Amino acid sequence: MKDSSRTNSELIKENYLLKQRIKELEQSESDRKRIEDALREGQQKLITAQRIAKIGDFTWSLETGDVAWSDAMHDIIGYDKTEKFDYAKVNSEIHHPDDLVRITQWLNDCISSGKKEPSQNEYRLIRKDGIIIYVRASVLVEHREDKPITVFGTIQDITEQKQAGNVIKQNEVRYRYISETISDFVYSCIKIPGGEYTIDWMIGATEHISGHTIDEIKAWGCWKNMVDPEYFPIFEDNILNISPGTSSECELKIIRKDGVTRWLRCLTRCLLSDEDNTIHRLYGGCKDITEHKQIESALLESERKFRTLFENSRDAIYITTKEGKFIDFNHAYLELFGYAKEEMATLHTKDTYVNPSDRGMFKKTIERKGSVRDYEVKLRRKDGRQMDCIVAAATRHADDGSISGYQGIIRDITERKRIEQQLHTMSLTDELTGLYNRRGFFTLSEQQLKIAERAKKDMLLFFADLDKLKQINDTLGHQEGDKALTEIATILKEVFRESDIIGRMGGDEFAILAIDTTDETREVLINRLHNILDNYNKPVGRSYQLSLSIGIVHYNPETPLTLDDLMAQADEMMYEEKRKKQS
Repeated sequence: MKDSSRTNSELIKENYLLKQRIKELEQSESDRKRIEDALREGQQKLITAQRIAKIGDFTWSLETGDVAWSDAMHDIIGYDKTEKFDYAKVNSEIHHPDDLVRITQWLNDCISSGKKEPSQNEYRLIRKDGIIIYVRASVLVEHREDKPITVFGTIQDITEQKQAGNVIKQNEVRYRYISETISDFVYSCIKIPGGEYTIDWMIGATEHISGHTIDEIKAWGCWKNMVDPEYFPIFEDNILNISPGTSSECELKIIRKDGVTRWLRCLTRCLLSDEDNTIHRLYGGCKDITEHKQIESALLESERKFRTLFENSRDAIYITTKEGKFIDFNHAYLELFGYAKEEMATLHTKDTYVNPSDRGMFKKTIERKGSVRDYEVKLRRKDGRQMDCIVAAATRHADDGSISGYQGIIRDITERKRIEQQLHTMSLTDELTGLYNRRGFFTLSEQQLKIAERAKKDMLLFFADLDKLKQINDTLGHQEGDKALTEIATILKEVFRESDIIGRMGGDEFAILAIDTTDETREVLINRLHNILDNYNKPVGRSYQLSLSIGIVHYNPETPLTLDDLMAQADEMMYEEKRKKQS
């Protein structure tokens, strides 16, 4: 399939040689008229194709230094074609200074190499109005007796494609979409009185977009057979049935030869192309926008999911400006702080801090790091009650990269802090591992069960047993056994959050109460645990492999169980897993 820019270069060269032929040959008036008509039609095709595809062309005589620009070239660079200016000077001014050396070297190589095939490159130009645009250039050097005499070139404005790629990169926070240049094709159809449209010519990425060859498409009379039947009425209204002298733009879904659907944005213009105004000619350009449609659909779905999570989260979520005004917040935020939705318009974030200086410190921390997790701060409800809270937050940025605001999640840990303070004065930790001992785990977990039942929050209870501890003690000694227990404690701290309750029940048994965790996250936590265990077991020369048998029970606040019941169920499930390993 021929490249669009190359086809234009060949047309330019053909027209140029035809002009020279007209000047050199003395022909009869009838022959001259025939050649001029052919030239006029070829020029019309070229100009129309260039305008639709936004492709300009230029001719540079290496013998005289003269440069000629097409109308489309003037449009792209922003110079009026009626202006009188020094082409050599303008050519040096329109190239972006960072690209000038590279492009100059490329042109010199094309001229000196003796290549008789087109060469392409992409770079930046500076329009007359100062706007920087991206272009794709294609040049073809004409030789006479192996001496370069003329450079034919085309310039296509690809700024929109470059900008589309930048937009996709900016949305990588939710998703890591990567953008590519969108292909397009240009065509011309004619219709004689009483007939249907037949394709006159097509250039561009037609075969890539449709999967059909150009000959197959021409056999249809137009490219209508690739249009999805559901969209055929749109095709008829905006392409087949538009009136002479009018233009139309629409989006169509097509079906490729392999059955895959794609989306096109189509721009069409209808003209009368004969003296009797009876022959209709369609000039059209189609751009493949499938990737944009997919991204648009994905973003809409992502926004829907985000809004669902935002509104239904049990944690308080907020979005503010850099100055501290609230942009958005969820129902949990209103419940936590005791404000009505209408009051949030006048509320400032500084009003929620117990100590005003804490807000400044928080801002400095988050702006330095970009994001924070488990940041502890004292906040105040509307009724004046103080809360110990942990905050996970991140900065938001404007298009220029500057900080435009903040977004975060707040969790009330007042009750937990109270209990932790009590535990701090008690000997409730395991001396070997630093985890809660059996008494500490049960004391803290009992309180958390009451909180979960009141707040209607789910939890998961994990009961784990270190496999083959007796074998480690018997073969390698109790010191190595103690080391294995401390490694397991470290692993559990890496897997679970600081807000979760982790305890050593005695011997080789551990228990974890994962707070505010639904049953759907069970596999995520198990996979994370296995991955970290694998990393600990990787080093060469280990005397033994760390392994855990685990039982997991889901705590449902709608059908609450006592901690003893949960532990009994988890213990039974753990031993069932251990039996399977031993069988």
